[in-house]
Amino acid sequence: MGEACNHESYGIMNLRAIPLGGLVSIAVLLPNLLVVFWSPWPSQSGGNAEVVSENRLLLVLERVGQLGCFALPFFLQIELRGATEAVALGVMVAALALYYSGWLRYLRYGRKEDILYAPMWRLPLPMAVMPILYFLAASMILHSVWLTASAVILGIGHIPLSQATRARLTGLGKEAISE
Repeated sequence: MGEACNHESYGIMNLRAIPLGGLVSIAVLLPNLLVVFWSPWPSQSGGNAEVVSENRLLLVLERVGQLGCFALPFFLQIELRGATEAVALGVMVAALALYYSGWLRYLRYGRKEDILYAPMWRLPLPMAVMPILYFLAASMILHSVWLTASAVILGIGHIPLSQATRARLTGLGKEAISE
């Protein structure tokens, strides 16, 4: 028979290896389960529903990016080949730590919806930006240009939607986002 195809050069996982890439997605999705058990107290402004209805294109981009960011890692292997991947892993850990800190703050301060969109340590919208940064860094340890593209698409949709939701929840205009 013919020679076996080398799928590694195409970024496709070796089927004999156990892909740990799925842990990348699980790590980000896990704290989101908090909303299932401890949902936010409703806001007076109507929250995200009004924002989403006004920005359908951004919502589509956000959903496409989410699909790529959450599904692709399950088909990829984590490969730490050198210093670049070590730095990317460090960025992932830092972004995830900040993201988890945001979820702890949400629980600590009474599960108010606006807490999910509030600045933290001078970072505007950390709960929107940190997952994007996390997936961009993850694309380096998973060696996937498709994950990079998915994270960029997610950021194009998710960050402006989060910014608009924050403005709606706080009654502030977009200029207040840079606090």
